[in-house]
Amino acid sequence: SQDTFIELQESGRMVDQIHNGHILHYTRKDPQTGVMAPFFTHVRSVCPWNEKLSPKGWMKIDRPVYDNELLLATAERVPRMIISEEYLEKTYNGGIAPPDRDVEVFTASPTLTQEGPTTRSKATEENPSTPNGSSTAPSSEKEERMTPLLIPAKPLLNLKKVVVVNKTTRFQHEADLHGNTGEALRKQMSMRGFVHDRLKASHEHHVEAVDEITTSLKDRGIGVSVVAANHLTHEAVEGADMVFSAGGDGTFLKAASFVNTPIPVAGLNTDPKRSEGNLCCYRVDNVTNRFSTALDRLLEGDFTWRIRQRIRVGMVNQDGYWYELPRYALNEVFIAESDASRPSHYNIGIDQHQRESHRSMSMRSLGWDMKVNIDGIYSVPLDYGVQAVMKIVDEPKYALRTVDFSPLPGTVPKKKIF
Repeated sequence: SQDTFIELQESGRMVDQIHNGHILHYTRKDPQTGVMAPFFTHVRSVCPWNEKLSPKGWMKIDRPVYDNELLLATAERVPRMIISEEYLEKTYNGGIAPPDRDVEVFTASPTLTQEGPTTRSKATEENPSTPNGSSTAPSSEKEERMTPLLIPAKPLLNLKKVVVVNKTTRFQHEADLHGNTGEALRKQMSMRGFVHDRLKASHEHHVEAVDEITTSLKDRGIGVSVVAANHLTHEAVEGADMVFSAGGDGTFLKAASFVNTPIPVAGLNTDPKRSEGNLCCYRVDNVTNRFSTALDRLLEGDFTWRIRQRIRVGMVNQDGYWYELPRYALNEVFIAESDASRPSHYNIGIDQHQRESHRSMSMRSLGWDMKVNIDGIYSVPLDYGVQAVMKIVDEPKYALRTVDFSPLPGTVPKKKIF
């Protein structure tokens, strides 16, 4: 409409001027000195039918913003002014659709086995840890995707220094909150809706498990450094041969997010009665499942490596500067405003499709929704849309190596697993 035409013209934004029919003119010649550069140094917006509508003068290009690496990242798109059903059908439904069925990848190598279905063959070929010569076989759509690889471990794991990431129990947190003990602490926890005796028993079980973990490591001549999970830093895990998380899944995720080097991470569930510990490889109860048994199996090589892929997240600020977050996500990434009362404004682009503008309270994750609805026009299935927005990295430096004590298919465990 004419109103939209005028609004785009008066906005002063170069992106709006492009959509208003302007042409960007790039040059390697300095308008003032006439010196030729090996790359584009200046740009101006030109209105081809009316020179008076063109902004005056040249603008110098900031290379960190407009270099080849960041050009696509900093490009902006506005919603289409005219939406054609034929265009939508050709653009979104006529492109390369995601496969209807997942692909299960097998290998003939005796040193590598796959636990259940995996990612598509393309993702597997890009993974350096997957050998060549793999064949494919169909699997059910309902089966889980991206199952971690199980790789037999090398015997005699050489551990000289390890880091134990210790969680802060709810009982310890409540005790430190106001510095209360005894009956005062019991009354305080009761007023806050907690059962004092239950939390105390869980806390004591956790403390006993951590003591057994550190004692077993020291008895075998392995240096131990215990770090509280809420005080964990990247520097705390530097130089360590292995990282153990003592707690539940939350402690394991916290420890894994600070490990950016290819060192293994093992999760130890120190409270199996109250915590599921699905990401943990061993449950420590100081009765049948003692940590010393698991440690002996580690040192003897009686386990398998479980390779978990992680998500690398990067951000581009308003100046076009690309910043990669130093912590890699293992479970999911949550993107939202720091102020919960404000909605988020963002543009999403998948592959070469046009970017779409959105406003919501946050971006959904794989576990929160079954599809990504873009602008109410079309839906992208989970196995295509979200993974295209958040790249799951296959490079070895982004993969997380954890421990799995379950026996390989077709083998007999050396020791009984309780």
